[in-house]
Amino acid sequence: ASVQQVALWLPADGRLLWLLGELAASHGDVRTAAAIMDGCVTEFGLRSAELRRHRRLLREAADKLAKAPPGTRKEHEGHAGSLKTRSARPLVDRLAGVALPPVRADGLNVLPWNVLATTTLDRQFRPTFPKYLRELEGKQVTLSGFMQPLGEGLDMGTFLLIEYPVGCWYCEAPDIVAMVLIEMPRGRTQRFGRDLVEVTGRLKLNSTDPEDFLYAIRSATVKSAE
Repeated sequence: ASVQQVALWLPADGRLLWLLGELAASHGDVRTAAAIMDGCVTEFGLRSAELRRHRRLLREAADKLAKAPPGTRKEHEGHAGSLKTRSARPLVDRLAGVALPPVRADGLNVLPWNVLATTTLDRQFRPTFPKYLRELEGKQVTLSGFMQPLGEGLDMGTFLLIEYPVGCWYCEAPDIVAMVLIEMPRGRTQRFGRDLVEVTGRLKLNSTDPEDFLYAIRSATVKSAE
């Protein structure tokens, strides 16, 4: 986390980028490490013999992973390492310092992702929802995000909504507090798409079933958010 923050403060220092690459490699994320090392050489022009040797080894390992059969565990082993950045959320939060609007019992309420993210879980995975989120339960809410299928079909009666799109669910799945189950009305489906969508429906919180998702939006309608 400290290296990440210093690198953000000093984005022109290629040596810090190199250090991040070494950290990624030590945590098993060879694809990220190889990409960082590439940038150190091609964009920052670093000429260290040690850097170039590590870059070659990591590039060979990343290329080997790329040739693994699709859908196999081996395909993911090199980019599902244990390195965790300080935060998966943007450094600049547009809602930071902004008072949340009053909850409307008879109207539509905007559900901010950063409110969902403040839910905490204890060691038994029992959630504690923030007060504002508890006040929204049972009310009509609207939330924008990206669709994530739960199965193989493209026409979905239920799916997940996440804040940012992911390239590999195995490796980049968001935290459990950052996923919302979307349930369409009975008999209706939504065609899967990769563009930003806006979902509207009634919010349901789950505090008792550890096998289910923490949040659901029921009787949902979906439209393009762009």
